[in-house]
Amino acid sequence: LNYCLKYGIAPTAAYIIGFPEEEQIDINKTIKQAFQSKIVTGESVVFNMIKPLTGSALFNNSKDKLYFDRSNLPSDQSYYLEEKHIDDIENNHILYPNYYYLDYNHSFFKAKDYQLLLDFLTILIVKNTYTLNALITDLLISPLSIFEHFREKLAATSREKRDKLFFSIDENDLRQLLEKHHISFNQAEYALSAHQYDFMLDKVMRQEFTSQETNQWVLFEGKLNLLDNELPLEGKIFSPQTRYYLLANAEGRVLTCEIDKSEYEFLYQLQMAPEKASQSHTHFRGLINECAEIGISL
Repeated sequence: LNYCLKYGIAPTAAYIIGFPEEEQIDINKTIKQAFQSKIVTGESVVFNMIKPLTGSALFNNSKDKLYFDRSNLPSDQSYYLEEKHIDDIENNHILYPNYYYLDYNHSFFKAKDYQLLLDFLTILIVKNTYTLNALITDLLISPLSIFEHFREKLAATSREKRDKLFFSIDENDLRQLLEKHHISFNQAEYALSAHQYDFMLDKVMRQEFTSQETNQWVLFEGKLNLLDNELPLEGKIFSPQTRYYLLANAEGRVLTCEIDKSEYEFLYQLQMAPEKASQSHTHFRGLINECAEIGISL
């Protein structure tokens, strides 16, 4: 990843979990690096469960111990299957090994735990990227500890809803987690800022603007350093000072641009009085152009 960024290549990173021999520390390291790479590169990061593909060494060494669970199939398309399809899969592990689990009888996690963790990470890398990264990288909370905190809520969400990303960490959830880990007031403020930024990102991406946000942009202020990450990968985003940002939707991409306090106040007043927008078109367009030049795609 470092070399890709150094030479101007936008990397897509894929991380695999579910190795039977991996331990808790291995899972935590994998998750931490994945969220750090998402923050620093701004590019796609995906999580996958290791699969015993037919003919591979992994399949040949474990084909007699593969585990099939009709109620918890390891595929995000499983709810489209009918009973006759599932019967066929159960009777032919050579053709359909991606619907089978490895033997986790001597592992830290069991098959259903890994599947739930995979759903959790897949959702949060999209909807709560900065929140989870702040908790892991800046506050040094164990990723698996965070997962365990939300396990019950996640398990109560249907598989179909999880596959459609109908799950997120709300502010009350986050406050409870911070209190559980005895996070100080100042550090909690950072984490809550990261959560608010995730909310703003999702809002701009979905173009869910209020009647006062007619220009399809929003303002954000918080103690977060969002655009100054440098190599090597670290992903730390906390800032001792409040910083100001403009987020705009540009043809389906979210562009983030840091602005100074005076520009923030100017645009805030403009947002409160949209009838004055025509008087300030040139100033606003200059900021959007700056976003296009130096902003990051998220």
